[in-house]
Amino acid sequence: MRVERYDVSLIRNAIARSLDALGCGLPRGARVLLKPNVISQNYPAQSTTTHPSVIEALCAMLRDNGCSIAIGESSAFWQPGHTRRGFRTSGIADVADRYGAELVAFEEDGGKLYHRDDNRILKAALLTRRLDSTDYVINVPKLKTHAFFRLSGAVKNLFGLVPG
Repeated sequence: MRVERYDVSLIRNAIARSLDALGCGLPRGARVLLKPNVISQNYPAQSTTTHPSVIEALCAMLRDNGCSIAIGESSAFWQPGHTRRGFRTSGIADVADRYGAELVAFEEDGGKLYHRDDNRILKAALLTRRLDSTDYVINVPKLKTHAFFRLSGAVKNLFGLVPG
């Protein structure tokens, strides 16, 4: 759904229309982890991170559904405190404050080796242990190009579930 500007109500309506078109909805009364793309300490105007208005629209919808919300990331350029600074400069920390969402820097939260013997290729992966206390993960990537992948899409954004 095309939205002409970063306006929370317009984005919220576009998300609702998108979910309706897909025949699905947001969870109710669940523990939800929002996974934005906060690769570094960039500002929204630099167009490299998930815009805070998108996160705010989702937080408003999830709060209305009685969900507890966590927003988590592990910055691509890991240094101590880097992800937390990225939350602040991206504007996502302010959104978390307004909605009572927990901010989680996965490199601080620790990892867990998850096993799936029935997987055909990757049998185990080190991911944030936050997944153990989460009912749903909502992937909120930033559509952009990437030096190695040409297009940085939704699947690549999940690399941020790897701590550090």
